Amino acid sequence: MNLLDSTINGIPILTIDAPRPDNASAEDFKLGVTNRFRQGADPLILDMNRVIFMDSSGLGALVGCLKLLFKDPKRLPLCNVAPAVLSLLKLTRMDQVFLVYPSVQAAVEALQP
Repeated sequence: MNLLDSTINGIPILTIDAPRPDNASAEDFKLGVTNRFRQGADPLILDMNRVIFMDSSGLGALVGCLKLLFKDPKRLPLCNVAPAVLSLLKLTRMDQVFLVYPSVQAAVEALQP
């Protein structure tokens, strides 16, 4: 899975460049996020503007990264979440765990001191 890096106001942003993250790409995703974390990306905004669908393995990868690396949902906010993905988050009640913002800019503003 391709992960695209950018930065706004010193905050790293990782864009998931896959329309349907699945079991085959979950390990690549976790490895990519882990590498960014080890390089000092904390907090790290996940921009999901290219993701149109996510299955349970994709969700498991998100939760795994949160639990193992960031521990605090404020450190790994999600933004630009598609309706189908938001439905999955709500169904699993992960919308109460992850902070979800409508845009990258909204997430960046929330993380500013």
